[in-house]
Amino acid sequence: MHTQFFRAVTQTLTGETTVAEAAGLVYGLMRDDERIAMLQGAWSLSHYLSQGQLTTGQMVPYPASTSPRLGIPGFHIVDGPSGSVVGCSTEFPSPLSRAASFDCNQERLIGEAIGAEVRALGGNLYSGICLHVTRNPARRGTPESYGEDPLVAMSMGTAIAKGVRTHVMAGIRHSISDSTITQQQSKDAASENPAADEQLLRHLCSFRDVVGDSGAEAILCSNSSANDTVHGKSTSMLKAAFRERWKMHDIVMISNFSETSPNPVTSVRAGLDVELPRGKGRTTSVELALEYGTLDWSNIQSIVERVIAAQIQFCRRTLKASVPDIGVVRCKRHIDLARRAVANSMVLLKNERDFLPLSDSTGKKVALLGVIADRTNDHAEESAHVHTPSGISPLAAISNDARSTIQHNSGHKIAQAVQLARQADTVIIFLGSCRGGHDSAVFSRYHVGFSLSSLSFKQPFQSRSHKIESPKMRRSKTRNAGVLDTSDLDLARAVLEVAGSKSVVVVQADSSVVVPAWLRQKCMAVLFAGNSGRQFGNGLRDVLFGVREPAGRLPFVLMDSERQLQEWIARDDKAIDDGMCGYRVFQKYNLTPAYPFGYGLGYGDISLGPLWCKTHVTDSTFNVTVRAENSGSTQSAAVVQIYGCRETRRKDSVASTRPAMFLLGFSKEVLLPGQTSEIPVLCRVESLAEFDSVTQSLTARAGSYELYACRYEGDMSGAHQGTTIPRDIHY
Repeated sequence: MHTQFFRAVTQTLTGETTVAEAAGLVYGLMRDDERIAMLQGAWSLSHYLSQGQLTTGQMVPYPASTSPRLGIPGFHIVDGPSGSVVGCSTEFPSPLSRAASFDCNQERLIGEAIGAEVRALGGNLYSGICLHVTRNPARRGTPESYGEDPLVAMSMGTAIAKGVRTHVMAGIRHSISDSTITQQQSKDAASENPAADEQLLRHLCSFRDVVGDSGAEAILCSNSSANDTVHGKSTSMLKAAFRERWKMHDIVMISNFSETSPNPVTSVRAGLDVELPRGKGRTTSVELALEYGTLDWSNIQSIVERVIAAQIQFCRRTLKASVPDIGVVRCKRHIDLARRAVANSMVLLKNERDFLPLSDSTGKKVALLGVIADRTNDHAEESAHVHTPSGISPLAAISNDARSTIQHNSGHKIAQAVQLARQADTVIIFLGSCRGGHDSAVFSRYHVGFSLSSLSFKQPFQSRSHKIESPKMRRSKTRNAGVLDTSDLDLARAVLEVAGSKSVVVVQADSSVVVPAWLRQKCMAVLFAGNSGRQFGNGLRDVLFGVREPAGRLPFVLMDSERQLQEWIARDDKAIDDGMCGYRVFQKYNLTPAYPFGYGLGYGDISLGPLWCKTHVTDSTFNVTVRAENSGSTQSAAVVQIYGCRETRRKDSVASTRPAMFLLGFSKEVLLPGQTSEIPVLCRVESLAEFDSVTQSLTARAGSYELYACRYEGDMSGAHQGTTIPRDIHY
């Protein structure tokens, strides 16, 4: 027998009613207790974990907003932003590593794989798409981000959301305070801060663009608190932005798993649709508020109808689609995709005299030095509560190469490692970010988490006077990010003294790190491997022996020294005040990094020729075409990055020797040896927009601009062309 919900879906397909009308009909058939139950998850957190994810390692989707009597299926949510980890499914490189690929096509394929596995395991909403923007490597959640540039985060987020939505619903996260729009201010700090509003607006615009371009159904609200308020203030800002300003009334707002609102009734008024996942606290409070008249049923009705409408829409577009078989989970096709993604995300920072790839290794002795060489790069965090199948280490993968004699030394006894390096034909040294001991003064203070939810958006994007609590100091797994482990550096220093001319350094870190000058100078090649997941060993083997090219480009700046890192973190508090982060800070203060944003070599020889674009840009997006040539002897990826700057600012700049350029668009294409291609790049004017404190909006001002075709930020060797924005473009 067809349920009431299924009848409503059928009526929308036959044209008898609209989705909104069908949601209203279903709402009218519900009992009061069923309506209230739609506002909260079905299980407590402890019950959820006891169902298997913590105890047995099996992924169990979290149910919310269900009604068995009427056949409302509800949301069955699967999380896992740290590396697209969904229980025992395929583990891809972390989002930060995948951002290095600069490959939106690959990210969409990864989204499709994740969506298929989530669906096969019983889920229908994947909530692991993070739009964080990395401010500095000490920030929590850095591996979950897509790097330091908002355009890269938006482009990659849109791509994965489109892929996920081929099978399930997509949820994007986090806003507001879990993004790097966080600030560390004293209790009496002034609240009127246009730059903070600008950062907040840019972040919300990224969410809007991803939702608009991909069709994502849900936004996960921040779980951080400020002034004893969880969810309420950040949800109010989302409501003001999406539902009032941008008229996106159908977007569903869901809380994060780890926190609940101290005032559930306030969160309902603020527009938080579904709260996860602790017991019946919200429903009990709502029942009491309705009884005493402090909450109206109209508030409940708008939320429930929005939640039902989202489920109707999902059933409409997947009604005829078959549910993927359980065999799709960790299938060979997905594992191969993960392996390709590892190579596509590795960044070749140095390759003196084309030392890599190690094409002729027959009969050679290859020494692998360092603890990481014999470790799998699994990165499922404790917060994911998952047990994952073990991966393959570089030592295990490279040992499969029968042409070479592979020897390993952990580096605990440096003298033995040095002796092994002397005897080897090729030395591969593995370095990782600080693993413990907290020996760097750079991170003497713990990570500080703070929410901008204290900003009021009663009128959209208009801040009010407020006082901000002193941020609480708390531990963070990434507090030692940004520096390499001292024991690894001691090993590298000793080995490079005797074997630098035959050494490759592999840096494995889940954020930007300091790459010391002496290290860069003494070795022949440097590979930045990022956080590559369980296929790290296989992917690295492919890159070292030339099966695949290291086709990544840095999604962040790599700092030159620990002093520069100290200055970076000290300036982080001020960066929110000038609305800048990442390479934009380096531009403003005329700092020179070890390697700039977007940098990477590959195995080919890519040059960028002329570019063509419109002389007048009147829309929010425009196309640029760049000629790229591979003059090398092996196929190689051309990663075209288009940067722009306002012409008057460039000419008037006296504080910097180079123009302050912002990334407008990027594109990636693999070229065969000797091949020339004209590569189209979709660019967004929004990157050039400035914050107007009067209108509380982003505006690309009319004027003349310069466009540059670059291989990385600050590259002035490529072609450039002028263009004009004839009138202001508002966002």
